[in-house]
Amino acid sequence: MTSRVGQGTPRLVDVSLGSLRLRLDPAYIRHAEDKSGGPMNELMLATRFDSFRPAPAATPLQPDMTQADADVLILLLRPADATLNPADRTSKLYARFLESDTWSHPGGLVMRRFSSKGPYAGEELYIDPPEGRRFAARCIRPRQNHDGLPDTCVADLRVEAIDVNIRFSPDLLPDWEKLVSGVEGLVLSMTR
Repeated sequence: MTSRVGQGTPRLVDVSLGSLRLRLDPAYIRHAEDKSGGPMNELMLATRFDSFRPAPAATPLQPDMTQADADVLILLLRPADATLNPADRTSKLYARFLESDTWSHPGGLVMRRFSSKGPYAGEELYIDPPEGRRFAARCIRPRQNHDGLPDTCVADLRVEAIDVNIRFSPDLLPDWEKLVSGVEGLVLSMTR
């Protein structure tokens, strides 16, 4: 169902993720086939970090690009997973694969490398101390010889009954608190 409230007001679409109901501006929706709304298993959105307004339409990466647009966040929304809360992921899933060394990082985060023998080899984990319950992001370790794919980080949050997977540039790590509060506010605005 779509509606137009008035001149200059965006048309909104209704989306259902399982039993969850969202109402949002279709400009946030990443895939054209999902822009009309309706029932879905998951919903991919794109937003600008600086304003949390819709990001421009997706453009393919050029072969010489070493990083995606540092200001664009890709959000994948799903109904909450009852088996593992994202706040518990660091202690219950990642901890056994981490090396013991730690490094401080801008923004107050702590960085730990994943073991080269585990499933997250080649990645680093950035957490808010001490346990990463509010924020934990897996980031691809910077490469000397770039392969043309963007450097990205992935973080997961639970916002009420929605699990949000966030893909973003490692350049935004120092601003992790703004990232978390902005994503939470955006998702909550869609549930009201």
